[in-house]
Amino acid sequence: LKLRSDDLEITDADIDRYLAENPGKYDFPDRADLGLIYVKTEGRLAQVQERLAAGVAFETVAKAWSQEERSAAQGGKVGIIPLARVSGDPAELKPGFVTKPAQVTKGDNPGFYLFKVYQLLPAEPGTRANLDEMVIGGIRSIIMARKKEARLLQIVPEILRETDVEWL
Repeated sequence: LKLRSDDLEITDADIDRYLAENPGKYDFPDRADLGLIYVKTEGRLAQVQERLAAGVAFETVAKAWSQEERSAAQGGKVGIIPLARVSGDPAELKPGFVTKPAQVTKGDNPGFYLFKVYQLLPAEPGTRANLDEMVIGGIRSIIMARKKEARLLQIVPEILRETDVEWL
């Protein structure tokens, strides 16, 4: 028995319906658009803090002093991350705020991290418009599997009528 699925279509309405049936599963938490300065030693941290205290722009200090190469090249810009991953008192986290240094002693990159908050983004529901293609692709796969199963369940009675089934 061979079944074709090339005539099964997944529409935007199917994706919207799936998201509505799974509230919260793809929601975005509170997030922040951040900058980062990472240094490995207390001595380098002291130099970074001196420059920031003297009024040198975070982005300038990040480019010159951060030891995290990718973000340093962008003036410290790391992009949007969940707010829960940012050290510091959540009440203090406002645009323009630079966190106190957070020391990390375990993992691949022990050292000191300072973050600058550029923008706060409130939690929002995941929608077709704001989810990335990888997530939408996963949702499409789930919907296709459901459509194939529904198609199979439609034809099972016909198969049983045409086939002599004997229970052992």
